Amino acid sequence: MRNNEFDTAYGMDCTLECMHGSCEIGKADFSVFDKYNTHHNLPFANITHVDMMYCKCTEGYTGVTCEIKYDSCNSDDSNVEQQQHACFHGARCVEVASALGTLQYRCDCMNIDEDEDGIINQHKVYAGLYCEYPATSTCEFGTSFSKNSFCTNGGSCVTSIVTGQSHEGCRCTDGYSGHHCEYNNEHSLGVQIDSVSTSMNTQSSSSASTNTMPTTTPISATTSSSNSILSASSIMKKGTTTSNTTVNETNELGATIMYCIVMVLCLIILINIFIIIRKIKKGDDPFLTTKDRDIQHATQMNINDDLALEEREDEMHNSEIEIAKENEIL
Repeated sequence: MRNNEFDTAYGMDCTLECMHGSCEIGKADFSVFDKYNTHHNLPFANITHVDMMYCKCTEGYTGVTCEIKYDSCNSDDSNVEQQQHACFHGARCVEVASALGTLQYRCDCMNIDEDEDGIINQHKVYAGLYCEYPATSTCEFGTSFSKNSFCTNGGSCVTSIVTGQSHEGCRCTDGYSGHHCEYNNEHSLGVQIDSVSTSMNTQSSSSASTNTMPTTTPISATTSSSNSILSASSIMKKGTTTSNTTVNETNELGATIMYCIVMVLCLIILINIFIIIRKIKKGDDPFLTTKDRDIQHATQMNINDDLALEEREDEMHNSEIEIAKENEIL
């Protein structure tokens, strides 16, 4: 249903086509997703209107035209940490164990729920902490769509692969990392710190409820834990950078070796062409084998012998004629 008051106030009709909602005049409010968009890492949340029109979505959909299906990962299971998490573009929420042994929500971007009309997310693939980033390039040769080998956020493929091969990774633009460039570094670091802090608070609350003697966590310990998190994140980034550099150097070396091999083969072909041209100029057949040349040589010798024999016979015949003439004269 349209908001007639806004229609009248703005003096315009709301004509934006909505997939799962109704057209409204004004700008969409995506503040409910602010926790996931701390560094503007949700692309759809940065588009709030189309010509001052947006769509008011039904439950489970978002986006300026309600084109994005999402799932808020909520559970009554006490074993799952009550962290806010959401999965977009039809991705499913899954429970995974953290490094501290607690269960957390994450998104399975490979198993996308199609929309009820079967057209949303068709031939599309996403990655990221919330499956928020669409693929911007495909690394699988001969196709424009691959669920396994692709890059997001403007990353470029380390190398192209054929169907069945493993994804070799992406060269990411500044500020992004991951096998598909699917992680915003600043946002991911904040999520890691929040996750560890939540786990520490959960464990502290559990310890306080089971012990009669109250315990106090020193400030220095908290600072040390925070520093450890930052150091681990820094090491992880350096490790990823080093790994990407090593892969790039290996690929460059392989390309150099292949180039040298091709150049040597080209040089050999040119030399053979030059030899063939010289033989043709000399009147030789450059395509005869050694055996064929021996046969040709032997045949030529036999022909020469026959010619020489015929010449000798002609000479003897001429001599006999001259002798006969001399005898007649005598």
